[in-house]
Parts: sequence; structure tokens; C-alpha cells
Amino acid sequence: MISDNIRGYSDSRFSAIWDEFDQWLTAVVISSAQTCEPLLSHWQQAPQARQCHPLRTEEHLIPHMVAAEAGYQAEGQKIFSAQVMKTTISAFRFG
Repeated sequence: MISDNIRGYSDSRFSAIWDEFDQWLTAVVISSAQTCEPLLSHWQQAPQARQCHPLRTEEHLIPHMVAAEAGYQAEGQKIFSAQVMKTTISAFRFG
């Protein structure tokens, strides 16, 4: 789970927020390495970024950044996505 706004879990008002950030992240991950890196570096500017990751709750997103950088030369793939507690969760593979 990349998003970490516990107050939003199971709250249907947040479902569209989770979806919007997940769609942005998916588009970034499957883009070229040259496109992916700068966008991930400025993830706070993504749609709904701070709704999904309030200040000091980025610990779920940071490992994703490490994996993306480790697989830098290859485009990422979305390998799983589901709704859990009205929250979109996705898994990505790099390299």
C-alpha cells in the first residue's frame, strides 16, 4: 500500500482521491526512466499527493522510490491493483 492516510481508509469520500493518485503514479511508473525520475522526485505536486500522504506519513511511498531507482533503466509495470477498505492499492515491478 503506497498511500498512508489512515483517516481515509473505509471512507468512501476518499475513494476518488486514492484513485486519482494511483492513476498518476501508474502513468509515471510505466513512463520512460527519463520521465519517471523527475516526476517521482516531485511527487508532492502530484494530484491528491498530500491527501494520500499527510506530512510525515511518506514511509509507505519512499520504498517505492528506492525500487523505482534500482530498476531505473526499465519501465515499471503495474502487477496488481485492488480496492481494500475503499482504498486503491497497487503493486509495481521494476526491472
